[in-house]
This record gives sequence, C-alpha cells and structure tokens, in this order.
Amino acid sequence: MQLMQYFVKSGFGVADTPSFEGTPLALLMGLGQGSSAAPLGMPGIVTLALNSYKTLGHGMKAKLSRCQCIVLLAAIIYVDDTDLLHWGEFYGIDDKTFLSKIQTAINDWGKLLQATDGSIKQAKSFYYVMSWKFVKGKPTFKTIPELHADQLTAPQPDGTSAPIPACPNDHSAKTLGTWNNPNNDGIAPLAALREKGLEWVDQLEARLLERCLTWLSLKCQKNDQWSYGLSSNYTKPSDLDETMGSVYYRALQFLGFNRCIITEFRTLPIEYQGIGMKKWSIEKLAKDITTPIRHWQMDSTLGQVLQLVYESFQMEVGLDGNILTRSYKHYGDLASHSWFKVLWQYSSLYKVKIEFNRKCILGPTCQGDKPLLELFIEHGYKGVKLQHLNRVRKFHCVHSLADILCADGRNVEPAIFSTMPGHSLRTFSWEQPTNADFDAWKHAIRAITSSSLTYSPPLGKYKTEPRIPYQWLASHGATFLYHLFPNGGYDFFQPESSTRSTRSGSRHS
Repeated sequence: MQLMQYFVKSGFGVADTPSFEGTPLALLMGLGQGSSAAPLGMPGIVTLALNSYKTLGHGMKAKLSRCQCIVLLAAIIYVDDTDLLHWGEFYGIDDKTFLSKIQTAINDWGKLLQATDGSIKQAKSFYYVMSWKFVKGKPTFKTIPELHADQLTAPQPDGTSAPIPACPNDHSAKTLGTWNNPNNDGIAPLAALREKGLEWVDQLEARLLERCLTWLSLKCQKNDQWSYGLSSNYTKPSDLDETMGSVYYRALQFLGFNRCIITEFRTLPIEYQGIGMKKWSIEKLAKDITTPIRHWQMDSTLGQVLQLVYESFQMEVGLDGNILTRSYKHYGDLASHSWFKVLWQYSSLYKVKIEFNRKCILGPTCQGDKPLLELFIEHGYKGVKLQHLNRVRKFHCVHSLADILCADGRNVEPAIFSTMPGHSLRTFSWEQPTNADFDAWKHAIRAITSSSLTYSPPLGKYKTEPRIPYQWLASHGATFLYHLFPNGGYDFFQPESSTRSTRSGSRHS
C-alpha cells in the first residue's frame, strides 16, 4: 500500500501515467484504513466542476439589502451530497422561464459530473420550487400543479434523461444529515430527534447497562448525536423541550432517578443538587449564538449569507436599533419565519442580549427622523393592522419619516400614496398590498403627520446619505436646478432673470 500508484479517472478515461505514487524513499503513509488521497482529491475535482458551473452563469446571485454587495452561491456540498441552488434573476419572472433555466443548469451540472466519471443518481434526487402567489396580500407557496413543475430531468451517462420528482414545500427530506423543508416548520426534525432518543431508550431496555455506563453513553455519545443540526431546527422552544422531555422521561429509570422528578431538578446543574441533564432550548440557543460568533462579517460564504439574511430581516421588521433586544412578544409577528426570527425568539425567552457592531445597526437618516413602524405603534396600531401597514411600507420601499417626506423635511411626498412600487437604494421584499391595505396606509400617514400632510417640527440636517434617490437637485448657491432621469441622463435649469424670487419660490427655465 505504501508504494501504491494513483491514476486520475474521469469521463474521458483513465490517465496513462500515475498522478502520484509511493517510492522506497518516500512511502505513502496512512493508507491502511482507506485511501488518504480521497479527502484531498474530492475537493479538487468538485471545485473544478463547481467553478465551471458558475462560469456558465448558474447559481444564486443575491444582493444585500443595505450595502448592496453581491452574494454568489451555487451549491452546498458535503462529500457526495450536493444541493444545487437556483435564484430568479428578477422579481416577477414567470414560472416557465424559471423552470427552463433550472433545467439548463441541471443539464450542465450532470455533464460536468460525467466529465469527472460521476453522474446524478436519480434515486437520490428531488427538488423544491419556491414560487409565490399572493392571496389577500399574503405570500403563499404555489403548489406543484400550479407550477407545472413535474418536467425536470437529469442527464444520465448512457445519453438518456431520468425524471426528477418534485416535492411539495411542506414535505420534509433529509439533506446534509438533517431533516428540513422550505416551510421550516420543524415537525420532521423533531420527529427524527424523538426517534433517535427513543431508539436509545429501547436499546437500554433490551440490554441493561451499569448506571455509570448509561451516563457515559448519554454524555459522550448521544448528546452530541442529538445536537447535530440543532441550529437548523426552526421549532418553538416549548416543542423542543417537550420532545426531549419525553425521551428523558423514559430514560430516567436507567439513569438511577425517579422518572416523575420535576423538570427543574432534571436540568439543574449537579453543583446545585440537580441531575444536570440538558435543557435543549438553551442548548439550541447556544448553538445559534455560536454561528454568528464564528462567522459574522467573515469573508466566507456562510459569513456573507448570514449578513444577507440579517439585512433582509432588518428591512422586513422595519425598526431601528438592535432588533434582537426588542420585545419578541410585541414585534415578532413583523418578521417572517427565518433563522434570525428563531434566534430572536429564543434569546427573548431567556433574556439573552445579543449585540452586533454599531455599523450593522439601522439609525436615523437625519435629525428628528423616526422609523415609520415606531410612529404607527405610538398611534395605537398593533397586531394585524400593523402587519398590513408594514406590507405597504415594504411595497413603497420606505423605512422612516425621511423616506416619505420631501427634501424640506415637512411635506409628505405625494408619490407615497401611489399604487406603483417605490424605489430605494436599499432592497425590499416584493409585496402586493390589497386595496384595503392602501386605504389603511393613507389614514395611518395622516395620523402620524397631520390632516394637511405636513410634519411638525420639520426634520433637521442629514446624518447619512438619503435612501430614496432624489430626482431634483440644486447646485451650491441654487445657480442650477438639475432633473435626473432613470437612464442616467439629466436636464438642468437656470433662474429666469426677468422674474424675482417670492415666498413661493422662483421660476427656472
């Protein structure tokens, strides 16, 4: 084995000469328990195929909501388990076009694998399509019949194409060792966790161990096994504790304790006369906190994705400051089910304060500026009514008072009452408010400003760059007035010399 020769094999055949080999003077070590070349060879081959795949224009290309940086992510790969990611190029892309692009990407990936002497295995392949429709203003996943998503195939080495089954978005499947689905409902992960736990208890019942060995099995083996993928579990804290509590209930007699002992003594540390068993909701919170500690603002794929999700979370909730320190009970419904919302829920439950760098926190655009949702809450809006106003806010791409007022900081911009989507230097989610939402928005804007649509006292000087791009700008000294066009062009005007300035302004031509 120490003198073994290794030849590269691909879809084009086997290399004529070995890529590397052992010699009497340079023996290959560690090959008795499998090939030590495999761990290094796998990333080398996959990286080449993945870079070629991205060069063809496939994968996810997402823009961060605030800083507008681009995140590129084509696939999530763990050994031979590959999850390809596809992303619509623009809002409103039709399903037929999107599915056609996905099919092209699958064909290219399949051919790249064949070039490395691999292939897409039909038995292990499936896919989800997350395309939304709006029902009374609320986004809902389209069903497979609505998508006509039963037509994707994977190329095979013999030249044929094998159909890939489409999974409903509420169907959970095992990917990268964990059970998940696009709904992130947490039902399947909890069921798998409970099954693992009860399987261990059944083994204890079938073959009794000494108590010390049972504790050793729990602490050194099962706890780590059950913790795997815990950070990707989106379940409620109470459901997680209830599931693991049922496992502990059956296992306590084998650990030397009465199974009817109260929960507090189960999870109390040994130093305080408790048993010292894990509180799994706290365990999950610790796992979740570890993720940003390790990857936040790091120049890595996971670091970039974390920032992408966090900035989208900020734009959706619509509050300034550190959202994770705000009351989840009062504001949690403003966020859709996501990783940061789950972190917010768990940290709020245990009163854990999570802080980010100040430059990651939203603040006022100018002096006296306030988030619109803060003003709505101050005027008594809450619950479903607040969610409907938040829907229109995201539709108009606005966040605070400065975004809905004119440059004078006093008068409300008329375009804010339009039924056309707004524009901003930030990226907001796509929304489709109802007519009732627009009517409620008009009343709410008048409530937080005035019946004459003026705000007093007016906002002060800018602290940061305005987020809403202005179409009209004046030069220093008001010598010229510029009108900016969406295509990058502009027109300019000068004051008319034949007229004089009045309190209502001056004329330009």
